[in-house]
Amino acid sequence: WIRLYDLGLSNATLAEAATWRGVEIRRIPYESLPLHLGRDSVWMVAWKPWVVLEALRDGGYRNVLWIDANAEVRQPLHKVRRALREDGYFFTTAGHLFPTEKTVRPATLHD
Repeated sequence: WIRLYDLGLSNATLAEAATWRGVEIRRIPYESLPLHLGRDSVWMVAWKPWVVLEALRDGGYRNVLWIDANAEVRQPLHKVRRALREDGYFFTTAGHLFPTEKTVRPATLHD
């Protein structure tokens, strides 16, 4: 199964995604979340841990594999599945250094 979280997709994109087999679309309930997780702060990505926690709690999943929308899966996921099954986690590098103003609130980077 793939769970697709709607961060503000267009109606056309949502309609297209609704036709994909094995994909469940979830709306993020911005109105019931703290402001730093809100729609106006989507670019700050603070909602990512919430999505993982929500999948573990509400979805009944033991493991969650997060793949960002800008990521490309270029080979079978056998090694990833094995790591999740045996270790309970799988990490990889992001390809750039952290933190940056793109990944944290700008004030975090300054004294």
